[in-house]
Amino acid sequence: MTIEVLKEIRETEITAENFRRQALVNAKDIIKAAEEQAENVLNTAAQEAQSITFRIIKEKEEEANKQAALILERAKSECELIRTVSEDKTRNAVNLVIERIVKAYGDS
Repeated sequence: MTIEVLKEIRETEITAENFRRQALVNAKDIIKAAEEQAENVLNTAAQEAQSITFRIIKEKEEEANKQAALILERAKSECELIRTVSEDKTRNAVNLVIERIVKAYGDS
């Protein structure tokens, strides 16, 4: 009877050791799967963040280009206005000078 009890104890110990080893393997597999899943989640989040960043940059560039086009158009209009005013003033100044010369020397 003692030998049988010892055999049962030994078998129980072996079974317990097998369970422990299998539990260790299972735990390692679970940890590995969790790490892979975490890495996938992290990669996905990084890709989404990069995509959002590129989208925001593109939107801001388009917005800036529109603003630049408006500013350029206003500047062109102002330049044309200055050119027109300048041409009118130059014409008036030339006419005034010619008029004075003609009046001053017109009788000669």
